[in-house]
Amino acid sequence: RICEVKDKAKIKEFKFEGRYDHKTNIEERLGFLKFLASSSTFTISRKEVDIIWSCLVDESDINFDEAALFKWLKESCETPKGGSIVWELQDIGAIFNERLGKGTG
Repeated sequence: RICEVKDKAKIKEFKFEGRYDHKTNIEERLGFLKFLASSSTFTISRKEVDIIWSCLVDESDINFDEAALFKWLKESCETPKGGSIVWELQDIGAIFNERLGKGTG
């Protein structure tokens, strides 16, 4: 688990590591991965996205985590200045269909 928070009202105060709160940690870590993948030869594999999804959607009790991941996936389909897209929109669609479709049927 990325973290455990029993009192949801205190999530903004929760310290994940160091001096930054959980929200800032998640945003910065996802941002770093996006920057790295869009500005270098580093790639984020589908397996790695599945791991990130599991941590931020399947296993997290913090609503922000899911929203942050969805925003990150969306933004990863957009071309940043001086970089390249991390994911094609079809790939993100396939991830959503597979991951969200697991609970149906």
